[in-house]
Order: sequence, then structure tokens, then C-alpha cells
Amino acid sequence: KFAASLKKGMWMGGNPPLGYICKDRKLVIDQQKAKIIRFVYAKFIQTESYFKVAELLNDAGYRTVGGNLFEPKAILRILKNPYYKGCVVHKENVYPGEHKAIIDEATWNQVQDILKSHKKPETRETKSPTSSFLKGLVYCGACKSLMKPTGTTKRGLRYRYYSCYKHIKFKTCGAEKATFPAEQ
Repeated sequence: KFAASLKKGMWMGGNPPLGYICKDRKLVIDQQKAKIIRFVYAKFIQTESYFKVAELLNDAGYRTVGGNLFEPKAILRILKNPYYKGCVVHKENVYPGEHKAIIDEATWNQVQDILKSHKKPETRETKSPTSSFLKGLVYCGACKSLMKPTGTTKRGLRYRYYSCYKHIKFKTCGAEKATFPAEQ
């Protein structure tokens, strides 16, 4: 079974990361898919938003290996994946890999610095459960997508909302108003 999976393009770590193919059990750069990875890193440096990068990729017609739209979480995983700088991960430790890097060290470091600068310190408020008692029960009237609890803080006050999942994720909901105050 293992040998059969290697013949299907598998390498020792499962499916190869986007931008690579398996050749003789080693990762080799797939130049077509590597363009997507370079696009992701370049656009993230420009916009500093992996949500915007997902939107730009989808608008440009790029799709995942499965043919789906790129989700912001997938972009974030690409940006944090050390395989793209030529390294491998084993038991949470990063080591130099035998494969070639798609992204140079300077670009990798610049992206990691941007990600670190955006990281918010975890507070007691973010750890405690909120009273989103309609979570999983409310759906968008326009696209029938689930409404997700979201929120913001302004001048020390917390404002909670329910927002259309498709609007948050892909900006594809056609609703005139896709966000509603949770208190109402």
C-alpha cells in the first residue's frame, strides 16, 4: 500500500505542499504551481492581509489542487509553511531540507515579521466564551450561508455582530446588508 502511494506522487510526508511535486521520493519544484506560492508571498507583503490575498487569487482564477476557491486560512498556512523556504519540520523542530526553496530567506523573514506584528496578545476576554447564543442557528437571507458571530472593540467597548459566512470568507454574498448587531 505504501509503495502504491509513492507511485501516485506521494513522498514520505504525504501529499506534497502546493508548488512541489514528488519525483523519486524527493520534493521538486512544480514551476506552474510555484507561481501561485510566489504570488501569495508577494501580495501578502504588499497588502499585509491574507484575506485580501485569498480574494486576489480567487479573482485571478487560481484554484486549489481540488479545484476549490482559496480560503484565507489556507493562505495563512502557506505563509507559515517553512517548506517554502527550503526547510522541513519534524516534531515541531525546523531543519534544512534537501529540496529547493520557492521563497528566498529575506522574503520569508519579511512575511514572518508582518505576521508577528499583526498578532494580538490573547486577553481574558478572548479566552472567555461570549454570549453568541444564536451561533449555528441563524442563516443569511440572500445566500443561505451560516451567520457567524464576529465583533470589534472601539474605545474599550465590545460590539458583537452576526455576519454572513460567505461575505466574511469570500465577499461573494449578494446581500445588501451582510452584518447585523447581535444585541438586536
